[in-house]
Formats: sequence, structure tokens, C-alpha cells
Amino acid sequence: NQLYRTRQYTEAIAAFDFAIKKGQNYHLTGNYGKSLSLLRLGKNNEALTSVSKAINAIPKGRREKYYYLWKHESIVLVYLGKFDLAVRSIDMAIKLEPTDPALKTARAIFVSIFQSD
Repeated sequence: NQLYRTRQYTEAIAAFDFAIKKGQNYHLTGNYGKSLSLLRLGKNNEALTSVSKAINAIPKGRREKYYYLWKHESIVLVYLGKFDLAVRSIDMAIKLEPTDPALKTARAIFVSIFQSD
């Protein structure tokens, strides 16, 4: 995480890959961090793959705790120009965490982008 925070994205990806290889306990956080770093490097398709792996690693019955993964997925989808899918992802985040006003703001922005096309 420190490598990501200090904008050493390539090194952060290598560190996240190392963590992911250590075992199942690191698949969620490792893939999320990797996705953040990949997005910063403009590797949007790879970022989407990593965040999808993080979502798939969520323990059963714990989805609400990880709503931010769908928020991040929606951002990646916007970068990919897939606005309709981005709205679906942000809707899932809102469903899981309806009290976060930033999610509703993001949804409004995504909808305005989608409708302007």
C-alpha cells in the first residue's frame, strides 16, 4: 500500500502480485490494490480484471463491508467508456451501503454522462 501511496505503481503491482501468491487471505485486498495501481497506469482492462477478482474473493455474507469494490469497479468502467455498466456497479454499491452520499453523487454524474451520449 505504501508503494501505491507514493505513486510507485509498477512496484506496487509487483508487491500486490506477491501478496496474492501468498494465499487466499490476500486475494481480495491484493487484487483491489493492484486494480488501483493498474488504473493509475492507464491499464484499464487489467484494472477491471483485478477488481473483478477482488469482488469474487469476498467472503459469503460479507458483501456490505466491501461496497467500495463496486464503487471502484464503476470508476474503471467509466474509464473504459462503459457507462451503463458503471451505473449498474454504482447501483450495487448503493444497495450495499445506502447511507454513503458520495455514491449517490457518483451515480448522478454517471447518469448525466451516459445520457449526454
